[in-house]
Amino acid sequence: MKKNIKIILAIFLILIIGVFAYTEKIICTSKSTGKAIDENGNQIVYNKDEYVKLWLKNKNLKVTVIDTCCISQTEKAKIDIRNGKFLYYTSVNKEFCELEKLLKKYNIKLKKGADCGGSRLGGFNGFCYQEEMSKKIFEKYGSKLFDSLEEVAQKNYVLKNPTIEYIEDGIDIRAKYLGKNQKLR
Repeated sequence: MKKNIKIILAIFLILIIGVFAYTEKIICTSKSTGKAIDENGNQIVYNKDEYVKLWLKNKNLKVTVIDTCCISQTEKAKIDIRNGKFLYYTSVNKEFCELEKLLKKYNIKLKKGADCGGSRLGGFNGFCYQEEMSKKIFEKYGSKLFDSLEEVAQKNYVLKNPTIEYIEDGIDIRAKYLGKNQKLR
């Protein structure tokens, strides 16, 4: 336990030193505004809220983005993966519970949505945890496994709920799983 804490602290320290070493090369402080400025004279922005405030004042905003949320979320995903915690992000709705059951066999938890706000506003990436996690999960299991499991989950949902309309791309997919002879309501 203590060894894991030491490893996590060491990784965190290395990450912090790396960020400061990187930013030290490009940041200086403007004497007139007191804000961080890069070598091209652009203000440095570290989060979406700050970016939005600046953008509302100036729609032709020229800034350098250092996405600290993305940096920390990517590192968090790497730590979770090393600790055996896997999260698969999905957009499925109706068959969510069915897919959750199937993924449990692989020790993978299912989640909807994204971290850090889930948008790509002004160079900020709200999907960094999700992207890092997906990359590692697909490396381990392959993306075809998830396509197959989503298909099985969809079929299981339709078989358990044959009277509930399920429209996908303008077509009621119940006929695909229930057979052509079964009357759809």
